[in-house]
Amino acid sequence: MAKSYSHAKIQDVCLLTTNTKTGCPSWAISPKSCSGAKGCAVCKKCYGKKGRFGMPNVINSLNQRYDWFNKTSPKLIVKTIVEEIKHFGEPFFRTHVVGDFQNARSISIWTDIVKSVSDVRFWFPTKAYRVTSMLPALKTLNSLKNAAVRPSAADFDIDAPVVQGLASGATQYAKGSAVPDKHFDCPGDCRECRVCWNQDTKVAYHFH
Repeated sequence: MAKSYSHAKIQDVCLLTTNTKTGCPSWAISPKSCSGAKGCAVCKKCYGKKGRFGMPNVINSLNQRYDWFNKTSPKLIVKTIVEEIKHFGEPFFRTHVVGDFQNARSISIWTDIVKSVSDVRFWFPTKAYRVTSMLPALKTLNSLKNAAVRPSAADFDIDAPVVQGLASGATQYAKGSAVPDKHFDCPGDCRECRVCWNQDTKVAYHFH
């Protein structure tokens, strides 16, 4: 059974999230934060808009975290999230189970968080690299030894994107499609596999 990361709350919503497949605390906010989603075929079929993520209570939770992140001072956000990560003491952290970097401010906040918890590895899947003005901040974040800012492909069944200064990319392939050459085939369960937290391996995910 997954550990419950329910120590700190925003109103009535848990600050951090978790699930049995990830096996570590994580961060999830509204899909409306996804700055690089314009014209993205994968985003149009985003799992963060369907299934359990389409349930009213889950949508409410994603929106409350999104609003808190946008309305709270960066200093307090960093303090609150860092304290929560330290409270649970896990060596891995997954960001943006749903959602993405919204702007340079959000990247700067997460950069300060990563710097404050140097013994925890962070994985940042993102399409924000498609917004040119955000690339310098993403590269700064990826330069930290415990961060992997992994650019995600904007279409299905293509090679993972290569973005200089960021970690190796990731792609999604449709059911029945062959995994692209030289890509790690995601097993769908992070607990015994932490490849996505490393910078040097291209990853192919099953579409879901």
